[in-house]
Amino acid sequence: RGLRGGGEEEAGESLAASKGGSVRSFDATEEPEADPRESSERGGGGERGMLDRTMRFPSITMMEKEGEEIRLAVEAAEGEIDAVIASGSPPQTSHLNSWLKAAARAALCDKSNMQEVKIMLDRTRSLGVKMDETSVLRCLEVLQLDVGRGRAEMEEVFELMKQMRAMQLEFSSEICKAMLRVVA
Repeated sequence: RGLRGGGEEEAGESLAASKGGSVRSFDATEEPEADPRESSERGGGGERGMLDRTMRFPSITMMEKEGEEIRLAVEAAEGEIDAVIASGSPPQTSHLNSWLKAAARAALCDKSNMQEVKIMLDRTRSLGVKMDETSVLRCLEVLQLDVGRGRAEMEEVFELMKQMRAMQLEFSSEICKAMLRVVA
């Protein structure tokens, strides 16, 4: 084997050198390197598998965090109304609208609903607060989401219309469009 083996080795080296590579002797005891993709495909996970899952669903934790922040904004707006009542002054429509704006945003993240809005409307109405066009539009935003989620009936729109008539509110084109979006 002496001369012949040496010749084969030299030939291998010169071939590798001509291709710009290097000769790597293979030791039978070496384990082949594991492909990280295989472990994640098999469900074994590993670091790569975890990364893949996080990259696939990057928005879940962000949405939860945002939902919590929006929920806090609803509570802060309610706190403002409570503070006004505690000071002995009646809350104004602007206070109600600030709360409704926060509630409409929270409803997008499913952190608020029409039931909660109705409780606030009853509470502020008993304190003499009147709704305006903005108030009605915000209510319709929440109502549209609730109807879409199967948690509210379209009759709620007629209930809102009754309240508008009682307050002698005008049915503007914006309100009519918003109502149509709910019943569509």
